[in-house]
Amino acid sequence: MGRLLSALCTGAVLLSSLVSAVHASPAGELLARADAVRSADRQEFDVLLSRAGRLRGQATANERDLLDYLLAYQAVLDGRYADALRSSQRLYKDGRDPDIRYRAALLVANTTAITRDHVTGLRYLSFAFALAGQTRTPELRLHGDVVAAALYTQFGQPELALRYASRVLAQNPPLRVACFAHENRARALVELRQGVTEDFARAAAACERAGETLLRSLVYSSEARFLAASGRQRAAVRRILDTLPAANEAAYTRLTGELHATLAESQLALGNTSAAMKAAKEVLRVGRQEPHWAPFVTAHRVLYQIAERSGDHHAALEHYRAYHEAERARLDEVKAREYAFQMSRLDALRREQQAEALQQRNRALVLQQRISVERGRSLRMAVVLLGLLVVIVAYWAWQYRRTHHTLRRLSQTDTLSGVATRGHFAAEATAIILDCARRKCPVSVLLLDVDHFKQINDQCGHAVGDWVLRNIAQACQSACPPGSLVGRMGGEEFAVIMRGVSGGQAVEVAERLRVSVRAIDAFAGGCHLQVTASVGVACNQRSGYDYEALLGAADRAMYSAKRGGRDRVGQACALDRCA
Repeated sequence: MGRLLSALCTGAVLLSSLVSAVHASPAGELLARADAVRSADRQEFDVLLSRAGRLRGQATANERDLLDYLLAYQAVLDGRYADALRSSQRLYKDGRDPDIRYRAALLVANTTAITRDHVTGLRYLSFAFALAGQTRTPELRLHGDVVAAALYTQFGQPELALRYASRVLAQNPPLRVACFAHENRARALVELRQGVTEDFARAAAACERAGETLLRSLVYSSEARFLAASGRQRAAVRRILDTLPAANEAAYTRLTGELHATLAESQLALGNTSAAMKAAKEVLRVGRQEPHWAPFVTAHRVLYQIAERSGDHHAALEHYRAYHEAERARLDEVKAREYAFQMSRLDALRREQQAEALQQRNRALVLQQRISVERGRSLRMAVVLLGLLVVIVAYWAWQYRRTHHTLRRLSQTDTLSGVATRGHFAAEATAIILDCARRKCPVSVLLLDVDHFKQINDQCGHAVGDWVLRNIAQACQSACPPGSLVGRMGGEEFAVIMRGVSGGQAVEVAERLRVSVRAIDAFAGGCHLQVTASVGVACNQRSGYDYEALLGAADRAMYSAKRGGRDRVGQACALDRCA
């Protein structure tokens, strides 16, 4: 019964009497009156609906659809959910009046909230949204947004619920609609932990003006949860105790369960163990048929904590087991709703794609008709479009080649010095060495490191240091034979590979390079320090045709030069001609 009242209060009951002011038959007058009292006076509603049913033969087609809708609504009240779903789904499919189809879709959505067929409910909610633009009455669309807010709250989507409720309130709705929108907005704010006390006061006042005491109590329940979550347990307890008499009188399980669950948590936090136990047991009493219900989970957790604190380990274990089962059932329900929500979004996306595909096919047909009528013009247009396409393709191909060339250059060339990067140098040097090995010609490697470069950076600044590195790169390119490859290995270290250069020749080149580095006018670059470098020489006679071996030998020779006093050439290769 609690779930039924929840779904009706947050769903179908929201729809007001929106029937035509002019009725073509006595049956229409009876249906209008029944529609007006269906959420206020059940007995009168049943009597009027029975009398209208006997006049079905005199009713118009639209009035018969309204009769079927009200009969489906009556079936929900009676708990005949399968009958209600069959009738409302048929009305949505075959109904003539967009308003009736819209209301039927919303009734399906609310009924499936009771039967927990979440996927179907969300699908029909999306059907209702698709029909909203066809409804004749703006107020009816407002009710649809309120239903959406209520359902999205149930489906754990408070952001969407807040959006729809706020959209309703922004349109200055009638008092009763405003009350429902405020109640859903308050519930969403609690879930999002964004509320302030004034939000709940406004919501309660709106429901007070509308005469909706049950909805006002639901607002107070949300406020109590907000106060408890904010650490104001005493205020939460006062609000709950003030609200419980009206809630008990309404006999609404969802409301009383929520109030007692929040009361149990708050009393336990305040140290009132007996009051917390009493409230928790009251939740278990009213919620026995819904093990996944959130208040049910809270009650078992409170009882478990009370038993554990009192040292009653047997009771604590029993309540913990019950709490664990209830929490697992609640999580299963949450997962089912999340799955349904995601499935509804996928379904909506699929239908949007189908609609877009249909529109594209329609546009294609229209285009074909135009082509058949204006073939010559279309042909010229096609030629122009083809030419434009060729230009675009050519432009993008050029742009691609330009971008590719730029990226390749950036990946192969050191941006500071303009010589090869370490990775590009290694790849090219390896290829050169393999070629020399195949041709049996000599190959030599120089490795240069700037002496005391850190002092240059520290005393003269990094800008001067960069200037020095650029001049050294130029010196490497000028001092080495044509066809040599220069690369920056990192920091202040440079490498040169020379094809066809023997060890003795390499030493001469290294000496020439050392002198060129020493000749760099540091004062012109803003530095008072002398620029020198240590150079290591390696050739294939000693190290073979292997890149790593040559580079390692040159590195050892360079460090030998540094140990020998810097500003000199170290040799890892015999001075005689390398083979």
